[in-house]
Amino acid sequence: MEQCKTIPLIGVHDALSATILQRSNAPALFVSGFGVSASRLGQPDAGILTRTEMEDTVKNIIAATNNKIPIIADGDTGYGGTANVRQTVLSMASTGATALSIEDQNFPKRCTYVAGKSVNVVNRQDAIARIETALAAQEEAFERTGNPLLIVARTDCRMALGVEEAIERCLAVSM
Repeated sequence: MEQCKTIPLIGVHDALSATILQRSNAPALFVSGFGVSASRLGQPDAGILTRTEMEDTVKNIIAATNNKIPIIADGDTGYGGTANVRQTVLSMASTGATALSIEDQNFPKRCTYVAGKSVNVVNRQDAIARIETALAAQEEAFERTGNPLLIVARTDCRMALGVEEAIERCLAVSM
């Protein structure tokens, strides 16, 4: 069995921050929706940043780093329902991102750090449907772009519904 190891995943918000961290030998970078919204719009991560603004930022980061470091993009909620999740996966795959995270908050979302216990998540079935849609779109995106975009299923329900529900959601999508 291959041995797994943990790597730091450093958040970046633009091409300059990504370039600096790449030169510091970061093993991978996370394009943070919170960081992009704050730096690009001067606004909190509350569903104001659009998918196309995030994609534009990801493209700039990939160009600045010469596609030589894994880039994980924050896909938020997929920017709406399952049709939006599909389009988010297809669009992000075309940017050249290595992976895309999709979370289980209601759209429009609220920054988990700010919302705390009042974070509003979708029910478990809807969360699973969102990830199943992303995984189906992953295959379609690979056929279109050749990019084997990884999907990261993320849950924000621990604060709102407790750690047990967070574990159940993780187990449900890992099967």
